[in-house]
Amino acid sequence: MTVTEKNKALVRRYFDEIEAGNLDVIDELSADELTAKYDVARSDIERLGRDGLTDVIDEILTAFPDTSIVSQSLYAEGNTVISIQTWRGTHLGEYRGVPPSGNEITYKLWGRFVIEDGEIVRSAVQGSDFDLFAQLGLELSIEGYQTLIETAPNPIVIADADTGRVLETNTATESLVERPRSEIIGTHQMELHPSDQRYDSLYAESVAQARDSPVSVATFEDGSDIELVRADGSRLPVEVSAQVVTLAERPTLVSIYRDVSQQRRREQRTQVLNRLLRHNLRNEVSVITGLAGVLGESLDGENEEKARQIQHTARELAGLGEKARLAAQLAAVDNTQATQVSARGLVDEVVAEVGLSDIQTDFSDPVTVLTDRGAVKIALREALENAVEHTTSDPRIEAHSENGDHVEIAVTDSGPGIPSAELAALREGEETPLTHGSGIGLWLIYWATDAVRGDVDFERTGSGTRVVLSIPSLDAAS
Repeated sequence: MTVTEKNKALVRRYFDEIEAGNLDVIDELSADELTAKYDVARSDIERLGRDGLTDVIDEILTAFPDTSIVSQSLYAEGNTVISIQTWRGTHLGEYRGVPPSGNEITYKLWGRFVIEDGEIVRSAVQGSDFDLFAQLGLELSIEGYQTLIETAPNPIVIADADTGRVLETNTATESLVERPRSEIIGTHQMELHPSDQRYDSLYAESVAQARDSPVSVATFEDGSDIELVRADGSRLPVEVSAQVVTLAERPTLVSIYRDVSQQRRREQRTQVLNRLLRHNLRNEVSVITGLAGVLGESLDGENEEKARQIQHTARELAGLGEKARLAAQLAAVDNTQATQVSARGLVDEVVAEVGLSDIQTDFSDPVTVLTDRGAVKIALREALENAVEHTTSDPRIEAHSENGDHVEIAVTDSGPGIPSAELAALREGEETPLTHGSGIGLWLIYWATDAVRGDVDFERTGSGTRVVLSIPSLDAAS
């Protein structure tokens, strides 16, 4: 089991035990100096240690004694695990001063856990307070929610769901659109957006969908950004998360905005750099390779060898440009388009492309997984090419299914092993002057497995290196 799998298993057990009422698990799986941030049904974030966190969970289980916890998603990267869960229970005891209502509560929570040496050292849990308050039957006024939304870092707008008229907003909204609250309240929410008929339809559609469950949208169907308009007329792209809740006996649309302008700039720069690497670099390298070949034919001895070295280096640069193209391809992986992939068929295809004539394989039949074929192929090819480059004998490939919910593909070689600096950069998730790799190949393996919610583990063996790709079936991962 890889480190990330162990971390996910720890978090999964943590919540299973809490659901069963065993709060001793908090002491068992948490570090002595645990720092927990808890932002559920509160007007501000509470920072807790182990004892404080135990008290908070005990309060929940006492108020909702039939609590059940259903995990929608569990993601892991490095030493961090992200969880998305739905908690359900019946409000049978007092909770945060609210007397029992008998209401059945469904509440979504987002959690982030940092794990070191098999213990949770930091955690943060957050939920939708508006939804919870409404289900508890609290009859607060619109103005009463001002104290809640004012502490939120993101812009929030509360509008009448039927008319679209803004009832309340916060300081973060004022700062984002550069308009005072007095100018925003009373206007239609879509007046914060460009004057475009699409936004009228957007509001109606959002209200209709948000009556049933929270919705999140950042673009129109044609891919163009949803935007806000500042007081000076400038625009900025945003992501909007919204839900209809009942406040003061009326349906209201609570919208949370997130400025994505920096994200869009990064995406644009990445596209430009990718085009330069793919097109300009390839053309220039072709010129260098050709001229070096001509030069080598007119030289001899040491100078001829130098010309050949120029050709070799130029081809490596061209390969770097191709790997940059693959990295861009991984950024566009859409797991909703996953297909059933045969491990044997994929291995045979990659082996043929790499040009190996004799390779040891070991498969358990059948080995298939629902995933993105292109991403897994990139990871497998990079692992195999790395093995071929650094070994004196043909590598070995094994593939087997784990409980039907994920597949492990292992590539083993007899080379000198992957340098510690390369692995340190991967573990830390970034390259620094002290921890950096010599190329992009290992990063491609890491990005490719991460794109399909998988994991990669680099194991040192007695005679080389074993790269294990753990690919979950996306129907199970979801």
